[in-house]
Amino acid sequence: MIDLMLQVFPVIFGAISLFCNTKTKMVVVNLLTAASWVFAFGIYGAWAGALVSAISGGSSLYAALHKKELTTVRAIKIILLMLLTILTMDIYTGSINLISYLPLFAFSFYRYGELRMKEYGYRVCGIIGGILYITYALIINSWGVAIGEMLFVAANIFYIAKLNKRSALIKMKQK
Repeated sequence: MIDLMLQVFPVIFGAISLFCNTKTKMVVVNLLTAASWVFAFGIYGAWAGALVSAISGGSSLYAALHKKELTTVRAIKIILLMLLTILTMDIYTGSINLISYLPLFAFSFYRYGELRMKEYGYRVCGIIGGILYITYALIINSWGVAIGEMLFVAANIFYIAKLNKRSALIKMKQK
């Protein structure tokens, strides 16, 4: 039963993301998603995913509370903190492999977009990070996370299309 719940929560949050028409709403859903992933990956023994999810949850909390972009240097420092955490975990467990770095690469895109970019760039970073995270979830057989991420990617594509359409309409009105 608990396994089913851990698989369903990411799907629920992914579905909710389809209704997140602003960066702030998406950041709050990302925070909830990160919290559910910490538990899901912990249960599966995927410690790299659990650790990066915990750090990214802190990043999402910061972004949700402050609602302003960080400097590039600060955003990179947070990403480096994630890298050092993963390296420490890999050294401790003795399992250094590319699979454990997929969450890091994915969340690096997410965090950079969340902490540094405006709406459009945030969503582009979310698509790239989402594709990487889908790959990780499929490798570790976490179908709920994979489906949830697919929904996040779909939401980001949809809202980028809306932003492009709005931008085109504004340009037409200005002519």
